Amino acid sequence: MGAIHLTFQYRPDTGDYGGSVGPAARIVHQIHVGRVHGERLADTMQADRQDRTQTRNSHADLSPPRT
Repeated sequence: MGAIHLTFQYRPDTGDYGGSVGPAARIVHQIHVGRVHGERLADTMQADRQDRTQTRNSHADLSPPRT
């Protein structure tokens, strides 16, 4: 079976993908990181969920107060 090659723009400095790819590429990247650096995928995905929650909460803090 041949290898599957995916190309996407990952920016380690910001931890994002420039909005050009969806969650599938994030998971592919996380699997790659796990294989190369020995991180467990579950730990990486848990950290990713925490980052998204923190980002979502920080955006909520910027909303005007509801009256």
